[in-house]
Amino acid sequence: MRFFRRPPHIDVTDLPSFDEAYVRLAAASRQRAAVGAWRLALTALLLTIALGTLLTIGVALGLADPPRAARLIGVYDALDTLTPFTSSADVALTGDAIPRTDSLLPFTIRAAAINRAALDSAWGIWLQADGIEWLWLIDNQGYFSATSNSESPTWQEFIHLRGQEINSLTLHSEPDGSATLRINDEIAWQATIGAPQRWAIAQSNAPRLTIIDVEIYSG
Repeated sequence: MRFFRRPPHIDVTDLPSFDEAYVRLAAASRQRAAVGAWRLALTALLLTIALGTLLTIGVALGLADPPRAARLIGVYDALDTLTPFTSSADVALTGDAIPRTDSLLPFTIRAAAINRAALDSAWGIWLQADGIEWLWLIDNQGYFSATSNSESPTWQEFIHLRGQEINSLTLHSEPDGSATLRINDEIAWQATIGAPQRWAIAQSNAPRLTIIDVEIYSG
């Protein structure tokens, strides 16, 4: 004779109603979503901090610096240590020749100066490359000019010029002849100029220059 155990009694009054169960389920879902959003936000924050740290390290190592030839071959803090000479351009030039061994290598000239003369006075960089004379000038009115072969200046506004304060010009050329001029580290002009043979600081309309430094790089 078999005996069957009576199933345990379940008091249905202890079970949540459908509405209560739905509310509890919705609350649990919202909690899981909030935890997921918090984890996502934390991950994004950590990634931002990591990328910012890497960017800071890169800038400190010079990764954001403009291109520059590797070897410093000359530093000048006054024009009287350089050779004045004339060219077909209607400007006063003071500079030097570029050694033949360096003419086919990357070349960089960086000049920083203050011009305390009239607004229409100008100064800049002159370069002879493959027999062509190139001239880049900046004035005290916020304009610069880039010309070749004694063309008249073609002035155009450049918002990064600083008037009668320190302005820097950096001209960098590659062995393929491509060149970039930066004014206060901002790109102002790009073209192909050929291999440089001679450089100079150019003066137009009697600027009153205070040379901060002129640096020449090659290689």
